[in-house]
Amino acid sequence: MGRDHRLLADVEYRAEQMALAGVLDNRPFTTPAERAWTFRTVGHGHGAETDAARFIKPLLH
Repeated sequence: MGRDHRLLADVEYRAEQMALAGVLDNRPFTTPAERAWTFRTVGHGHGAETDAARFIKPLLH
């Protein structure tokens, strides 16, 4: 029997950097505060009302 695979991803955008570099920002990931966007843990920075566990828990069963 095959295994199920799931991928969850989240991105944080910075409007002031987006205006400078756009969505195709190719600056290094070593300085995330200076990028237009960076990858984040699912739910990071969205507050308690969007608890990531609410989305992840059903995928584990």
